[in-house]
Amino acid sequence: MTWSSKIQSTIVIKSALAVAIVFGMIGTSSTASAMSRPRIGEPGLSYVTYNYPDLDSATWDGVKPWLRGDGRTNCGSGVAAQVDYSWGEGSVLGCQEDDVALEFTGLITVPRTGVYTFFNRSDDGFILKINRRTVIHNWKSQGPANFNDSGRVSLIANVPYRIKIWYFEDGGGADLSLSYSYRRSSPQIVPSEWLSHR
Repeated sequence: MTWSSKIQSTIVIKSALAVAIVFGMIGTSSTASAMSRPRIGEPGLSYVTYNYPDLDSATWDGVKPWLRGDGRTNCGSGVAAQVDYSWGEGSVLGCQEDDVALEFTGLITVPRTGVYTFFNRSDDGFILKINRRTVIHNWKSQGPANFNDSGRVSLIANVPYRIKIWYFEDGGGADLSLSYSYRRSSPQIVPSEWLSHR
């Protein structure tokens, strides 16, 4: 092979490599990082419900159920297709009516890349974390508003992110929902197709 032929071959190989990277045929470091994220599992978010002894509102604002060892008892567990509940003054997912905490865990996978705004409607407290980053911290005794609080986060399409939600019900009515908006669209409940667990 002549020197000019070797140069032409090298150019062809580099061009083919560039095309392969652009079209995702060969992973770059960022691609490898995305692929190392959790895989999509079974539909819905898993949840655990905890009963607490009788607490007043001021005490609930200081309760941190993620720290454990606070006098609670495990009431039940299951899978939630969506986070959209209105229990009124009835029992919360089969547990007691008041002084209850919920922990939802799983994965969220969005269909389009961009900035998403998430909203909670909750009576009472609510915390949302995505990939261990706090997106909403609305941990207080309160009545349900149209939306009690909101937070924004950038997400990549078709990449599963870890999601965790904490909720507590102090007394009276109980409501809980998680909605989203994308590019200023009207808020709507996060669809079940986005949620999964392992």
